[in-house]
Amino acid sequence: MRSIQATGKSVDAAIFSGLQQLGLSIDEVTINVIQHGTKGLLGIGAKPAIVELTENPAEEVVVPDFTAELARERRERTERRGNRDNRSGRDNRENRDNRRREDRETVTAIAEGVEETRKEIIEPEIPETDMPVGTG
Repeated sequence: MRSIQATGKSVDAAIFSGLQQLGLSIDEVTINVIQHGTKGLLGIGAKPAIVELTENPAEEVVVPDFTAELARERRERTERRGNRDNRSGRDNRENRDNRRREDRETVTAIAEGVEETRKEIIEPEIPETDMPVGTG
């Protein structure tokens, strides 16, 4: 921690002078006013302002260690993914093939039903009667 005494015609001027000497900003120092400046009578008996500027101790920047937390999260994700892969309902090749076969059977059944309905609409069954056409 560096500390200096600076002088100036006013307290503000003394502080500014001290900050320039230290090469710091006002946020980085503690200021103690030792003497306020006086103008005196017609400049006779004037006293300069005196301030003491002390550099604040550097704050330690604490950087949290995220690596352990990231490793734990990655491990948990891997475990969850592994549990997902072991499920019996998982979309694997065998299940996909079974679903495709069931879908084909369903489509075939629907198509057969549609074909029967189409035939009934196009070729309706007309009951045979003993009456000749045109006699009524």
